[in-house]
Amino acid sequence: AAALLLVIFGLVAGDSSLGDASGLMTGFNVLIAVTGLSASFVIYAHAAASRNRAYLALGSTYLAVGWSALAILLVTPGALVAGEQILGGEATAGWSMVFLHLILPVGIGITAAILWRDGRIYRRPGRRTHVAISAVTSVGVLLVVGSFLVLMGDRLPALTTPGGEPTTARSSAWAVAAVVSAVALAIVLLLGNFRYSIVAGWMIGVATLSLGAAVMNLGGPELYSVSWLLASLFCVVAVLLVPLMMLVQLGRVERRARRVAEEDSLTGLTSRAGLLARLDHELERAEALAREGAVLWVDLDGFKAVNDQFGHARGDDALRQVAARLRRAARPSDTVARLAGDEFGILVADLPERSDAESIANRALAAVHEPILFEDAAPLLTASIGIAHFPREGVDADQLMHLADLAMYEAKHDGGDGIVTFDEPMAARASRVAVARQRLARAMREDAFELHYQPMTDLRNGRHFASEALLRWNRDGELVSASG
Repeated sequence: AAALLLVIFGLVAGDSSLGDASGLMTGFNVLIAVTGLSASFVIYAHAAASRNRAYLALGSTYLAVGWSALAILLVTPGALVAGEQILGGEATAGWSMVFLHLILPVGIGITAAILWRDGRIYRRPGRRTHVAISAVTSVGVLLVVGSFLVLMGDRLPALTTPGGEPTTARSSAWAVAAVVSAVALAIVLLLGNFRYSIVAGWMIGVATLSLGAAVMNLGGPELYSVSWLLASLFCVVAVLLVPLMMLVQLGRVERRARRVAEEDSLTGLTSRAGLLARLDHELERAEALAREGAVLWVDLDGFKAVNDQFGHARGDDALRQVAARLRRAARPSDTVARLAGDEFGILVADLPERSDAESIANRALAAVHEPILFEDAAPLLTASIGIAHFPREGVDADQLMHLADLAMYEAKHDGGDGIVTFDEPMAARASRVAVARQRLARAMREDAFELHYQPMTDLRNGRHFASEALLRWNRDGELVSASG
């Protein structure tokens, strides 16, 4: 609607002259050149990352637009050297402007067609991308057309008379540009590319602006008129539009991907990956600023019974309730995360006192003790909580999580529903248990266990009435009993 109003205004006020606006035209071309070339690199990078062939066509379009704008500076008298023309003849600059206005709608139409085909056939982007080949091809085509315009020089039909009036050739050229832009707009609209890509929806705006620029150039009476100014502004906005919207969209995609990676979909808490990323940051802060912090590992005791009794749907509801209560129990600056299943983590940074971590753990334990609110039941839960402090216990995120996990299992070993803070003997005991488990697993694979029978005798009559079966581990020639 805005483009239509501006086109009408440009046609009505088309007789108004701006005087000598060659400097303004040079500025427009410089802006288009910089924007087009910069946009092509962004779009090509996205094409390579997403393997989307449609973006190759779009990147080639903007690469050609950028180089065309630079070429116009070479063939426009006074653009680079005052009053002089480096290449081409008198009509070359005008024809170059027409060519520039043709590139954008043609590229948009091709992009729309590829996007529609890939979306219809593959339901996903095309299988292969060739960024280098696409870039070289677009530059090659541009060089061929540019060389033709420059070599033709004065033999090209003039677009304006010596008095500045438009010629039949000028009207025909801009009529072709308007038709091409209208066809590109129709292609984008008819193929419905916005169903497959948000950026494709913005291509409708680009095609509309390109059509408006061609119509105003077609109706403009002279070179530096209000119509010409609005047409130039339309061209600049059209060149800027897709790259800007694409950058905005890529930012949204990146934020959405980060949110998916760092947010738990069930509870809305931070995910394990998000907690580890924040823990890395807090470890650096704690080391640099000499601050204390802690990681709390919260594991619900016997939560499988809730799923078995009430079903997984209610079990998920219970986890959501527990997550909300843990968030309320923690401080606003703390990070509460769901680690896996019925396990949660709390990152506590900037502790004034070491004992404050245990206070937060007590609040978390009290929050878990609150009855779970179902329609027809109110089951009670308990939790085992392990605490590991930093930077005292370590400055590595994975190591700290492991230590908090060890402390949590120590709490479970003590009967659950309690809080245990990690200490060094705990690590030594865990190490011994882990080593023993590995040795036993290897002994089972090597068939190193022997069965021995011990007779059982009735002392009253000396009669053997049974035998006790005993399993012994033959470890390096030494028999080890179950108690050993």
